[in-house]
Amino acid sequence: STKAALNPACKWGSKCHNYEEGHRQNFAHPEGDLRRACKYGAACYRRSMEHLSGFVHPGDRNYRFGLVIFAENQQPEFESMRQWYTYYDPDESGHLSFAEFSEALASARALAPDRVPEDAKDAWNDAEGPKLGYLNFQQFVTWVKEFLLLEDLPVGLEAAAGSRPCRFRISIDSEDGARCSCPSFQPSPDSPLCVCGHKPSMHRSDFAQRTATSFFEEQTNDGHWEPGQEGLVRVEDPELIARFQEMVTSSRKTSDSWTRDRGCTLHGVNGCAHSCSSKHRVPVPSDYKIVGVFRNQNQELWQKYYLLKTAILTEFTHPQEQHNRVTRSVPPLE
Repeated sequence: STKAALNPACKWGSKCHNYEEGHRQNFAHPEGDLRRACKYGAACYRRSMEHLSGFVHPGDRNYRFGLVIFAENQQPEFESMRQWYTYYDPDESGHLSFAEFSEALASARALAPDRVPEDAKDAWNDAEGPKLGYLNFQQFVTWVKEFLLLEDLPVGLEAAAGSRPCRFRISIDSEDGARCSCPSFQPSPDSPLCVCGHKPSMHRSDFAQRTATSFFEEQTNDGHWEPGQEGLVRVEDPELIARFQEMVTSSRKTSDSWTRDRGCTLHGVNGCAHSCSSKHRVPVPSDYKIVGVFRNQNQELWQKYYLLKTAILTEFTHPQEQHNRVTRSVPPLE
């Protein structure tokens, strides 16, 4: 634009990761890295490298706010909460700032009309953004589930292992349309696509397709949790108690297990010099027997922990990231 041409150039050029509105308005940036969104979006069936190099699609790594240009009346597409979240995290920081979250509200209003406050600060407070000063993925999922009521949208996190069948629908007329029969992603030797001809982002496991409700419920309905109970819950499983006993027994020192905090038989704890307490040591038990085990059961905290843990594992074990390191001659496609 004319305004951008008159602004001084950003010293970082195309490598700039500052997407704050004020910075972009005050400094000019090259537009060579911008790519157009394919008009067919997730339904695109074109496989040529010319098309893949010139257009981006939902799930691509560079399908992100500020990096993709949409045609008039075209909106970003999200097939999962993870895609939605990463779209508004263009610098790949792993969290959303208030400015990035504010941009995400446009999509929220399109997906959940009348459920998003007019004031971005009210939505930010609903999502508990002030708690950390930013929004992590767990907070984002909780906000989408509890305030936008979009419980049917898949979470989109992959497990560390497992098959990822192709989700590309040959018929897009309905959710029941026939889809590609590829059972799992297999990198093509000469392109970033799968051997079935579809993109890595189209290959998602059943684990990734789970909704937020099923994702959370599954983690506290696996037999280890007592439904409806919070706080300390007694463990009754004899096999589990035996494992605790084995851990205590195997980790106990069999000799010279006295420590200074045990104290002196004459003067108690810290009542004399070390030489005295070492000479008159309080006897240390020769063995320990487990008489009871309790689980500190906080289902909400555990669900949040498991969601964040899975998000981190997804970042470190994403198959496409490894594939991109090998096929450097093709554009990164997430």
